[in-house]
Amino acid sequence: MLHFFHHPHSPYSRKVFFLLEESKVAFDLQMVALERKEQKSDAYLSVNPSGRVPAIRDGEFTLGESNAILRYLVRRFELHGFYPLGLREQAMIDMWWEFCSSHINRPLMDLAWNKLMAAKYGGRPDHAVIAKAEKNLERDLPVLERHLLGRNYIVGSELSLADINLMPFAAYAKDVLRINEYPAFEAWTKRVSARSAWKTVERYSG
Repeated sequence: MLHFFHHPHSPYSRKVFFLLEESKVAFDLQMVALERKEQKSDAYLSVNPSGRVPAIRDGEFTLGESNAILRYLVRRFELHGFYPLGLREQAMIDMWWEFCSSHINRPLMDLAWNKLMAAKYGGRPDHAVIAKAEKNLERDLPVLERHLLGRNYIVGSELSLADINLMPFAAYAKDVLRINEYPAFEAWTKRVSARSAWKTVERYSG
């Protein structure tokens, strides 16, 4: 049995959860209570020495880091619909995966933390970080917007790892930026968030 170590508020963890739900791979869900520092316990550190979520245990094999886990799962369970075997198909998924990770996900997470979460956890919004994130998105989100015009998914005609990587961060977009200024991105977000697998992920988010 595959064991998946998860916290519902981690977008990195949520993208692994999303793939597991989409693929129908059987797994045992193990919640890691970050608020109680369970990720720093000896038991959890034996699974993921970095003390972060997500992680998996597959038999005696353990693995952390969400992107490594996604690639392992598609190979382990031959989930080629999400990451085709063709060299160029994989390269296109990798390109958009890397672009979104570097230029879309990070600033969206910075905005979400500072606009939505910081006060809840006793912190204060960092307005310099907000300004930088907004500037970066103004530069880079139009690149994704142009690419998504006329497309249902980021690469190809079906959901792929490129979409799965972006969705947990894109879920914040409607609350932290004027998403209606990016209609193709907004339509993509609504399309992916309507999938039953994503709805399951959200039900565990509290």
